Formats: sequence, structure tokens, C-alpha cells
Amino acid sequence: MSIKLIIQSLFIGLLSGAIYLGFSNSLEYFDYLRQKLDWLVLLLPIAFICSFYIRYKTLYFPQKISDLEESQTTDVISIWNRKMSLFHYFGAHLSHLFGASVGREGVIVMVTSGFVTFMNMNLQFWIPVSAAIGFAVVTGSKWISLIFLIEMYRTTMQQKILAFIGAWAGLLLVETFKLEALFRISDFKDSSLFFDRIMFCLSMAVFCGLISYGYKKIYFYLSSQSKKHFWFSFAVVCFLSIFLYLKPFQSLQSLSLGMVQYYVHTSQYTFTDLSFIVLKIILTVLFVSLGFYGGEYVPLAVSGASLGILMASIFNVPIWFGMSLGAFLILSGVTQLKWSFLLLALILSDWNYIILFYLTFSISNRIAGEESLYYKNKDKTSIFKTNMFVFR
Repeated sequence: MSIKLIIQSLFIGLLSGAIYLGFSNSLEYFDYLRQKLDWLVLLLPIAFICSFYIRYKTLYFPQKISDLEESQTTDVISIWNRKMSLFHYFGAHLSHLFGASVGREGVIVMVTSGFVTFMNMNLQFWIPVSAAIGFAVVTGSKWISLIFLIEMYRTTMQQKILAFIGAWAGLLLVETFKLEALFRISDFKDSSLFFDRIMFCLSMAVFCGLISYGYKKIYFYLSSQSKKHFWFSFAVVCFLSIFLYLKPFQSLQSLSLGMVQYYVHTSQYTFTDLSFIVLKIILTVLFVSLGFYGGEYVPLAVSGASLGILMASIFNVPIWFGMSLGAFLILSGVTQLKWSFLLLALILSDWNYIILFYLTFSISNRIAGEESLYYKNKDKTSIFKTNMFVFR
């Protein structure tokens, strides 16, 4: 392996970490602005118009993670406009500024890959690597870069090593600035009964599997329809902006990071708590399928963790157990990246539960169905071909 490849990998990793830090700081400022100016959410239709124009009125560029995975047998020659690739970053800022319920993983992965095209690097070699680096930086684990590559693409050992090096560099930069982790667990005591844990896991597997199945069906249907019916989609966005402007629902704007802490410190749960979790999931699939940039990682992780905490109180299992399992079950179902999210759940919690977690993820993914929001080729055997793209 040449020094040049290692340096390029380190550069991509540091770049991805810097993008993540900058975007996270922007989101904190946007939260502050929306608290001061609660009418900002009423400007969501402006963000929708901008996203629609960028998405459908310009030359081709990757818009979501599944666009980075292309079939070898495709006969379609896509025009990948390098100058437009970074508009994903601009569109995601607008989405969060005005309170759309979207995430941030798509931004980091797509912009990191966008720089690869912008710098005229070898797409066949570097796009899978850059995507894995971006995903690892967002999820906070360098090991995820390897599992992500294995589940998403067919790559060489050299690409896997470079992805790991780049992810390590990016995460070192993020850790240097002490960016707070999405979830944090300090108490790992478990005095629950084995039967209670089994029933909890089975219930979560069924619920999250069904949620993932419904999420994907709604996403694929609405994303195809929103392209054809601009004015109907615009009317839906106007309704959503008014809905999120109402005081009781303002906590559902953007990432809704406060949801998890709220449920951690709530001793008694009501039907309203469950309805808010369901609303967050519905809002996320609506905004993402309508074309708002950002992704779904954080909103679905927050929703799943909140559901896990609520269900943990019902089955008398520890809060950390419910949080760590729930945070990644829905994500695993909608992406079909079982091993990636299983690893994240175990890193967050306790490796002693690897068999129980594995069975839970397997059942949930089977119920969720084979469709994935992250890849189009079900066999995941495609290798990037540079002749698939024409540059301008």
C-alpha cells in the first residue's frame, strides 16, 4: 500500500470529521434560533422549494446513500455534476434551520463522497471508502467502517484498511473537540429476570420490525409520488410547518435530541408519550420522502431509543438495555444493515448480550422485509465502474 493512498485516506477522514463538527455546531445554533424565533418553522415551504429545485431541476448528483450504490448491469448513463454534489450540505442546513425532522448521517456521507468527485479521485476505488468513513464518523465507531463496507459493497482488503484509517483519523478529530455522543450510558446494572428480557426483546423485535416495514412502504411510495405532484407535496409541507409551529409539537422539530433524556427521567408513562414517538417517526418519513436533505439516522435512533426506554419500564428491564437495543432496531430494519447496527448496539451496551441482541435484530429485520433505504442491489455485489458516469 502506497504512502499516497494512506495520505489521501487520512485527508478524507479529517475532512469528514471537520464537516461533521461544522454541521453539528450549525445545528446547535439553529436550535437556539428556533427557540428565539419560533416562526422560523413556518418557512419550511421555502426549504422545500429549494430542495425540489436542486433535486429535480439540475444535472444529476447523488442525493442519498442508495445513489452511491450502482448496479453493474445498469444501462443508464448518469451525469454526475461535480459542482452540484455539495448542494446536499446547503439543503440540509435549510432543512434543519426551519425545523424539518431529518437527520445528519446522509449529509456527512454524501458530502464526503462529493469531495471525492470534486477532487477527480478514482470513483471506483474511493467512493465506497469515503462513504464508509463518513458513516463511521457519524456513528462514532471506526470499526463500523469495515462492517459498513462489507454489508454495502464488494471491496478489496486495501479499501477496507484505508476506510479504517480514514475513519480513525476523522473520529480522532471529533474526539479532540469533545463533541457529545448521541447516547451515553453510565450505569450497566441488570437485576432483571431472564424471562422479562426475552419477552422485552421479542416485543421490540416485532414492533420495530413492523415500524420499519411501514416506514419503507411509505417512503418508497411518497418519494415516487412527490416527484410527480409538486403542488400536493407543497401543500403537505405547509400543513407540516403549521403543525410543528404549535407549542405542543415544537419538540418534534429537527433532531429532537431532548426526547431521550425526557424519557430517561420520566417515571410514569402515558399514551401521549407513545403517540409522540410515533409522530416523530411519521414526521421523519414524510420529510425525507418529500425531498428534504438530511437522512434519518438521528430521528429514528432517538425514536427507537425512546420506544426502548418506554418498553423497558413495562417489562421491568434496565433503561440502558431498552435504550441500546431500541436505538438501532428500526435503523437496522429500514437499511437492512443488521451487522453494522448490531455492533453499534453492543458497543453502547454490554457484549454479554450478543446472542440475545443478534436474535432480536434477526427477527426484526425479517419482519421488516428485504427492501433497504441504503442500497438498491439486494445482492450487494456491485463494484463501481467509472464508465457509468459522465463528468461535466
